[in-house]
Amino acid sequence: MLSELIIENFILVKRAVFSFDLGLTVITGATGAGKSLFIKALKLILGGRADKTVVRPGSKQAAIQALFEIPEQLAETLGDSGIETEGELVVRRIIQAEGKGRIFINGVMVTLSQLRQLAPSLASISSQHEFQYLLNKERHLEMLDDFAGLHQERRGLFNLYREAQGIRRSLEELRKQYSRREEERENILKEQQLIDEINPREDEEEELERERKVLKASSRLRELGEDIYGRLYGARGSITEELSLCRASMEKMTELDPSLQAIKELLEAVSFQADDLAISLRDYIQALPMDLSRLEQVEERLFRLQGLRRKFGPEITDVLAHRLTLEERLKAFENLEQEMDILVKRLQKADDKLCRLASDLSRKRQRQASEMEKAVKEELGQLDLSRAEFKVDIKTPDGVKAEDIGPAGADQVEFLFSANPGQPPAPLAKVASGGELSRILLALKTVSGEKDHGDTLIFDEIDAGLGGEIAENVGRKLRKMAETYQVIAITHFPQIAALGTTHLAVEKIQAEGETVTMVRSLSGDERLDEIVRMLGGETDTARRYARELLSPVFRRT
Repeated sequence: MLSELIIENFILVKRAVFSFDLGLTVITGATGAGKSLFIKALKLILGGRADKTVVRPGSKQAAIQALFEIPEQLAETLGDSGIETEGELVVRRIIQAEGKGRIFINGVMVTLSQLRQLAPSLASISSQHEFQYLLNKERHLEMLDDFAGLHQERRGLFNLYREAQGIRRSLEELRKQYSRREEERENILKEQQLIDEINPREDEEEELERERKVLKASSRLRELGEDIYGRLYGARGSITEELSLCRASMEKMTELDPSLQAIKELLEAVSFQADDLAISLRDYIQALPMDLSRLEQVEERLFRLQGLRRKFGPEITDVLAHRLTLEERLKAFENLEQEMDILVKRLQKADDKLCRLASDLSRKRQRQASEMEKAVKEELGQLDLSRAEFKVDIKTPDGVKAEDIGPAGADQVEFLFSANPGQPPAPLAKVASGGELSRILLALKTVSGEKDHGDTLIFDEIDAGLGGEIAENVGRKLRKMAETYQVIAITHFPQIAALGTTHLAVEKIQAEGETVTMVRSLSGDERLDEIVRMLGGETDTARRYARELLSPVFRRT
């Protein structure tokens, strides 16, 4: 619902504040007073293209701000887009004199494209061709479904359509995987073979590095080891030989002094350890390689392990983990065909059901289309369009297939119109004038079975070319519609103005040498005076008729 519209430095408007409520708001004023500025400003709020000519002469910029009360569903959608709101939406548009402009929604700067996407959820202007339900063929299908009360069927079809599309996307992805399967499978097998041929172990590199260090130093190790071995055992006067002489002397000492027994045993232990040490060192020296072939093997092995780490690493543990992943991917490929078969069957079942639902929905729409034509033509007859033709053109493919079906079914719906007998009905955008479009929309909204509470409908030129009696019918339809919608109507007819629950008057005045447009909320005598003006001027007859129009009897009839 539109709650408030503030216009500043906009063409002839210095500052004007329009306040709105539920029900029917009428906007009146003398020709040239500036009523059209309201529509022009609101179009800019709803995404119309602006230029610097709208900036009031002498001002640096024009500003238009609208306050909307919005439903919870729209608030959630805006929240997903990063625009926080608590049931209220402030759209502010600034147009600068040098031609630049900015748009804000609840303080967040947005693009013109973003504003245009939001606009249909805020208000609908029935005047020129930019913002009308009727010139958007997609809305024709919605209006037919509104009239026929087919929202439940349409919602069911949409949910199934979305489910089928999800299955279709999943199947397409599996098919892409399948088309790449052989190439990927070959790559997996090559990687497996590369890892398996080398067959790395987790701590192998550390062991090989230690071995390589020993192999590189084998000559020096042999040289040092043989020197130690000679000193311990092999050479004349070696340590073990001297220890043997020491043991013999200690044996004689112990015979002379038994208290030396512990020292004797300690010497024997040292002698035995020296023998063991010499034997161990001899075995180590004998085990040292005599050539460098093993060193070459170790370095080649380390090089291959490093290659694996570079390709699948950074560590050997990562290489081993990658090997397990390859195994899992091979198993997934083996299951791919089975998954595809399952999805193909699911999709076929969903598509069959979707075709049945779409065909059933098409039949219901076909049946209701003729009823809608009759109801709209009856309403148009009360709006001075009794000789007009209105047709609901439905195009449905023969033998509906899944590829023919969209989110709303398989039907293409378009409203056709002819204002004059003898002329075949044609698309509304080609043949209907602004006033005719307004009355057609009014008729459609009147006969619509499902109402969307919260819609804001603005009617301009709806009374163009009408007589007083027809205008009264239009006014009563607007007032009836305002029980469900917020309705704002710019009118020249007192019969319509008198039926408003809120009355705003636009007037042009001279102030401080300037011509400015202002807006006032009317009630009581001020409203009576405005109705008198609309009736043609101050006469006793006009004032008496104005009182009749504003009387509770007239407004209830």
